[in-house]
Amino acid sequence: MMALAIASGADDYLPIPERLDEIPLRVAALIRHQSRTMRRASATTALQAEPEASDGNAGDYHPLPLPRQELVRCVLDTNQRTLTCDGLTTKLTSSEMQIVDYLRVRAHSWVTATSLMQHVFGYGGDADNTLIRVHVCSLRKKLGAHAGVLESRRTLGYRWRA
Repeated sequence: MMALAIASGADDYLPIPERLDEIPLRVAALIRHQSRTMRRASATTALQAEPEASDGNAGDYHPLPLPRQELVRCVLDTNQRTLTCDGLTTKLTSSEMQIVDYLRVRAHSWVTATSLMQHVFGYGGDADNTLIRVHVCSLRKKLGAHAGVLESRRTLGYRWRA
């Protein structure tokens, strides 16, 4: 199950692996994140400067295209406390529903764990963010193959992609 979560982008909390088959997936996740960062930096540079003709130097950087991910259509029913993603209906706890609702309102924007703690649970800024990680882990397990709709980055926080 951990291997599936890592492959779908759940890398906000990565303990030392107990199973050897997780190691290549963790390395692939790190490479994926690094290539996204490099691609963004490359695109910004390309917009600022006119591209020059390549003379075949080894210093030329040509990022590999990343596979395009299809957006998943998700519907949150707050009355029934269910989340339906591409026909798969999942029953949510009250806390999970509040987290999903908060992230969906701010879709495609990064939300810090501290902000989630303050707005969802009412804790102050100095609260431990472990509670958020536990709920996000539970959400990803419930979403299964659609766990990628809930992204996380170590320094940025969480965001909803659907």
